[in-house]
Amino acid sequence: MNELRPNEQRSKTAITLIWLILAIEGLSIASGVFQLIIYTMIDQGEFVSENLSLAGSFTEGAVGLLYLSMYIVSAITFIRWFRRAYYNLETLTHNIAYGEGWAAGAWFVPVMNLFVPYRIMNELYTKTDKYLKQQADRPYPQLKTTYLPIWWALWIIAGIAGNIIFRTSLQDETIAEMIDSQIMSIIGSLIGVPLAIVTIIVINDYAKAEKVLYEIVQEGVEDRVNELEN
Repeated sequence: MNELRPNEQRSKTAITLIWLILAIEGLSIASGVFQLIIYTMIDQGEFVSENLSLAGSFTEGAVGLLYLSMYIVSAITFIRWFRRAYYNLETLTHNIAYGEGWAAGAWFVPVMNLFVPYRIMNELYTKTDKYLKQQADRPYPQLKTTYLPIWWALWIIAGIAGNIIFRTSLQDETIAEMIDSQIMSIIGSLIGVPLAIVTIIVINDYAKAEKVLYEIVQEGVEDRVNELEN
């Protein structure tokens, strides 16, 4: 049997980067509100200095670029953790619904990306908890799927919102349309806040259980080695 691969550091890295995403969401909301105020002032015929207008545009652009960069890095680290966790489950049980590669690939395949990642996460939770129930000789953190539907619903909503925001922003021609796009952008960032928090909880809960799982398996390997040596 293949050995389980360490996944603790990957979970810590994924969580750290999602905390950073959460902080950037806060900056995005603040810069979005600032830009919305500027657009509203222009719409109402109030004077807006060139410096103020440039400051708003620059701030929002810089925050947007920072968010995009961190989002890509965070997505990569999450998927690396997710795939390693599914690999370990396959190694342990020899019984998973999808090939280990789908833990990464399913995110990028249309239609499949609407349900397969959720099913894999649910499978990780239920099968790992079942294994620990049967094999654990010590207290272990029970895995409850309570947060999984919330996590996935927020993910789908955030994806839909992001798609709408992107499409409408390309069609902005009037200040009124810019205001509407700005409001939608702020709403998108607000959705990102609970999504980040719930994602951290989902990763952290599984990482705690996976750590115990890894320890149990490693101790079993060591015991078998000692028996052979004796």
